[in-house]
Amino acid sequence: MQFTKTYNTKNEIWPLRLALTTFLCYLMSLCSFAQTQETAADSVDNDFVIASLVVADPGDVLYSTVGHVALRMQCPSAHLDYVFSYESEAVPQKVITFLAGNLKMGMFAVPFEEYLSIYKEEQRGVHEYVLNLPLEVKRNLWRVCDEHVAQGANLPYDYAERGCAFSTRTIVEEGIATTPGTTPDSAGVTTLPRAIDYGTALDSLAAINRRDILYRNLAVSPWTRFFIMFICNGSATDDVEPVEHIIMPRDLVDVFRHARYNGHELITEPARTILRSDHTVAPHWCSPLLVSVLILVLTLLGLVLGRRSAQSYDTNSNSQPILKRIGAATTYTLLGFQTLIGLFACYLVFVSDLVCTEYSALLVPFNVLPALCWRWRRYWALPYALILVAWIVAAIVWPHVLADTPYLVLAAALAAVYAHQHFEAKQKMNP
Repeated sequence: MQFTKTYNTKNEIWPLRLALTTFLCYLMSLCSFAQTQETAADSVDNDFVIASLVVADPGDVLYSTVGHVALRMQCPSAHLDYVFSYESEAVPQKVITFLAGNLKMGMFAVPFEEYLSIYKEEQRGVHEYVLNLPLEVKRNLWRVCDEHVAQGANLPYDYAERGCAFSTRTIVEEGIATTPGTTPDSAGVTTLPRAIDYGTALDSLAAINRRDILYRNLAVSPWTRFFIMFICNGSATDDVEPVEHIIMPRDLVDVFRHARYNGHELITEPARTILRSDHTVAPHWCSPLLVSVLILVLTLLGLVLGRRSAQSYDTNSNSQPILKRIGAATTYTLLGFQTLIGLFACYLVFVSDLVCTEYSALLVPFNVLPALCWRWRRYWALPYALILVAWIVAAIVWPHVLADTPYLVLAAALAAVYAHQHFEAKQKMNP
């Protein structure tokens, strides 16, 4: 699932199409000749075309924290070596477009050495897994990849159903399903299976939803997980077919290792390391959990000091004690924080077309209603605080990841603020 890596090959697509089409015509003619000449069929080695997965190790920036997977197609005798990879427009240059859900993506064909240079520069490892497919399937797979490149980068960006692992799997499945011989002939006979036999390879992914899988794989990048868990809700939690749970590069490799096609394992050879990683993702000392706990502690401290000040406040004095100002500042700071995040959450759910933002459980603690109804808080502050507490408990006991832990801590701080507001309003009404 690579978010922003874009190859500036727009001007190279048409020459590339021509080269690939010419090459494929050659392959198809060779295949046709082989069908009419038995000797020709035996003379073409299965390694005439090599198909493999290339997997890049995780990086530091947002788009690279789960790594990346693409399809490498080679014809050594013709000196052709390309990586077919689904990529999007650059998110850092189009953040508003991304959040609005209007980003575009598509498949690009990149010369292998050029593709490799990107990860060499980032000091990230790259590993290759050769696919054990019949020659006719690999020929057809190259044709399918060429067709997807020709479509251009005009697909809506969808990291749930067009992420790198999801797209690579579907391309391989399409290449298999459309290969001549996988459909019955006039006698009802097929020479090749039409689909991959996954067997029990998907069992480990079937019990959790796609959001849980994403949460688990982002453990080494807490700030990235904090952000992604905010924008990735909605359909990411829906029940889908087990095969659609393959959204991580490493999961795709693991599933393919245990899958079979045409009676053989799909990956039989050990991984080949093309680039060794000189880069490690170092944990950041200032994590979202640490920041949220600090906010909770400061909130409780500010509310307690403000409460004590209010209890000892001389109503005949024209000066307001500094401690009471701290309590008020704490309340309004948290209210402003909640409102800003709530505006962003409401935009994602009600305005944006970004995938996986159709609904969000985070709208319970983060919304704009408290700010809009602040004048009448004495009526709703305590019920809302109790709702927040119930939401926290539900998130803890829920079998799936409802919210990242820092959001639960922040919700606890908000619950404390609104409970304090209730008792403060009650005290003013009954001095």
